[in-house]
Amino acid sequence: MKKLKTLIIFFLSFSFQVQSDPANDVWLLEDVSLIDMQTGTVHKKARILFKNGLIESINPSKVQPSAIRISGNGRWVIPGLSEMHAHITGTPKYTDRILNLFIAHGVTNIRGMLGQPEHLKLREHLNTGKKLGPYLVTSGPSVNGNSVKTPKEAIKKITAQVKAGYDFHKIHPGLSKESYKAVVETAKELNSSWAGHISAEVGIIETVRAGQATIDHLDGFIEELAVRSGGELTNRGFFGFALAEHVKDEAIGKLVKELSTHNYALVPTETLMFNFATDKPTAELLKNPAHKWMPSNVVNNWKNSRESFWNNDGVTPARAKRFLEVRAKLLKEFQAQGTPILLGSDAPQVFNVPGDAIHKELSLMVDAGLTPLQALQTGTINVNRFYQGKHLVGKIAKGMRADLVLLNNNPLENIKHTRDIHAVVIGGKLLDRAELDRILKALE
Repeated sequence: MKKLKTLIIFFLSFSFQVQSDPANDVWLLEDVSLIDMQTGTVHKKARILFKNGLIESINPSKVQPSAIRISGNGRWVIPGLSEMHAHITGTPKYTDRILNLFIAHGVTNIRGMLGQPEHLKLREHLNTGKKLGPYLVTSGPSVNGNSVKTPKEAIKKITAQVKAGYDFHKIHPGLSKESYKAVVETAKELNSSWAGHISAEVGIIETVRAGQATIDHLDGFIEELAVRSGGELTNRGFFGFALAEHVKDEAIGKLVKELSTHNYALVPTETLMFNFATDKPTAELLKNPAHKWMPSNVVNNWKNSRESFWNNDGVTPARAKRFLEVRAKLLKEFQAQGTPILLGSDAPQVFNVPGDAIHKELSLMVDAGLTPLQALQTGTINVNRFYQGKHLVGKIAKGMRADLVLLNNNPLENIKHTRDIHAVVIGGKLLDRAELDRILKALE
């Protein structure tokens, strides 16, 4: 009877997100099909022991009698997914909405790509478990052609962001060659990193050679490919949209190979590009059931942004189709040549509902030619390798954060199965399907 009472208290405590007492900080998830993200091997009847928000061990030989045991009933387990191009700006209430949507969709780690001073305190609360939500790595405020006009301003801005404690620096377009060089030299001197967009004056080649950590949106690649294919940079368009028709397929592999010796990763955000350039009418995109979790004014702004894009004289169905084709070919080539790809959707941007968009991003990667395992790797083990041990995310192993997703069906057979979530473990806290549904219902 005492054992039954303990189990009831356990389920209630997690259902309502109440911190359990220290005796219950050790618990065991057993009878799960654990997917090895390196090889795709499925380990049946696996057991995962958690302690104080971390993974204590995999398949432990001994488990203390006081540890609570939960059966996964053979379900599939993957690491918590990462959103490597997230935005959490806005009111505290709106930020909470975004964070809740992420965890309800199995996203347990996010990289904030437009940091603000208040995000430093938020990061501390999230990463120590004071606040329920995904683990946060945050950039500083935007470094761009307007915020940095001279090398001196670049040095000052990068130095101030490092001193404030931001994890890295977000690059937006518009930097001069001299200012970008100052960003690079200062960041390297202070053992910091920078990531994001490409400045036109610098270009993709010099940006990669300089050591930028990530190139987001595949920014700069189509422009370089168009020039190498005989085109001119008279009209670039949205991330090179107007130039994609000039790109010759044979130039893609050569460019990827040329840059393959440099240490950088890609965050494609294919969902954002698809939402703009797909031939599906806006009315079709508006039917996404996930929109019920976003404020109506936000969805309406998304609608206006897309319609404005298609009202541009230079946007035609043929050009849009080629734009998406070139990006898909780039993705497939990066994967083939071993350039790391990281999962990111740029949520919440145009029609990208936080969390929901990550599952769409995975599907688009498979559509581009990646296998389900390769797509899953972009949001798990690739992220773990990218952080080089600085952040304990993206992998199920001893000493890592206790972040994982329990799925009802095998995602290696169909990538869409990542949506079929039975439970999420985040920082050692178990959120079952009923609790995830309660979170989502409160956001409608």
